[in-house]
Amino acid sequence: MSEITENHAAWVPPPFPPQGRLPGRALQVGQNCHQQNSDERRYHQELCLAAGRRVEPPCCKTLHISLFFDGTGNNLNNDLLLSDPKHPTNIARLFRATIGDGTAGGSVSTASRASIQ
Repeated sequence: MSEITENHAAWVPPPFPPQGRLPGRALQVGQNCHQQNSDERRYHQELCLAAGRRVEPPCCKTLHISLFFDGTGNNLNNDLLLSDPKHPTNIARLFRATIGDGTAGGSVSTASRASIQ
């Protein structure tokens, strides 16, 4: 039989701010982009130091990948396009924020549906 040996107090995350967590100023967005590109700048600087002179920037990019899993995705079309009001899950919202207005997983847009019928 299992036995509990330690009791830890439960904690919850801080409340979500009403204005959200996305940057609200252009300066913040610029700082975020600068931070995201820091690996590329650092690599270029290392190449310059190794050569003992300023060299052309290499053809390299940092790849930012977003992976989301929300079951099989069978409800994406219904949740985002057919339902009124729309009720996507948080994962679906993140997915859409990543790919923009695109669709995936065989989800048919309303315009495509009209042309099919």
